[in-house]
Amino acid sequence: MYGTNHFRRERGEGGSEEKVPIRWMAPESIEEDIYTEATDVWSFRVTVWEIFTCGRIPYTGIPAMGLLKELQRGQRLKIPYNEACLDEVYEIMMSCWSLDSNAHPLFKDLVGRFSDLLERESDYLELSQSLCWKGAVSHTPPPSSPPTEQDTTITEEEPI
Repeated sequence: MYGTNHFRRERGEGGSEEKVPIRWMAPESIEEDIYTEATDVWSFRVTVWEIFTCGRIPYTGIPAMGLLKELQRGQRLKIPYNEACLDEVYEIMMSCWSLDSNAHPLFKDLVGRFSDLLERESDYLELSQSLCWKGAVSHTPPPSSPPTEQDTTITEEEPI
């Protein structure tokens, strides 16, 4: 997809190399090649973040080879700077990002939580480039200018 969002790693006895989407992968997928519903939930969370940031590249500023170490240290993507990303949406996103994969919600639970939000929120909000970078958000004071790559990168994991 993006030229720098992967790294090469050896697979199997033949030592063949593969490219993997490191910026969307759960730590256990990166480190141990484990893929489960919980690791898919982690990746889903990154995709939701991408939607609410109008397609920003996750973890910009962190080399793909160093991402695992940063995730293990508790680093997470920051809350998107727009009014579409409610606190409750970000809380759902963060629940998908525990290092303990057993703590991740199941997809059926995520469907229920997002459905509840949609039923309560009756306003239609169009995600547009101007919405994404005007800084209109109740969670964080608006920046004086649109967020930089560094602003949208990572933050320490906060308890949910």
